[in-house]
Amino acid sequence: HPMSWAGPKGPLPGIPGWLQLIVCIADNVGGWCVVFGFLTPLFAFLQACDMVVVTFVVKMARGLPYVGPRSFEVEAHLLAGALVLLLCGPGMYSLDAAITSVLERRARSS
Repeated sequence: HPMSWAGPKGPLPGIPGWLQLIVCIADNVGGWCVVFGFLTPLFAFLQACDMVVVTFVVKMARGLPYVGPRSFEVEAHLLAGALVLLLCGPGMYSLDAAITSVLERRARSS
């Protein structure tokens, strides 16, 4: 249920369905895109926004500790990783870099 998982009894009641759908796409499709380095800045930004909400609005607001069985440690590390990818880019062995090099070669040859 990508548009109703955070419904009235969910973690964030009142979140519109379209925003829940964006979070589902950012988590599922975006995770694979980041692994292969495709559209990395876009999906790193979406994942960073998602982890900011999860870390600060959901987990820390409930008073959960940083380390422990019920904590926000994993979410904080995912936020840090998304910020690193957002600031540093996908790298030279990514699909983004391969597409950019092909487009540059075509531009030079024409």
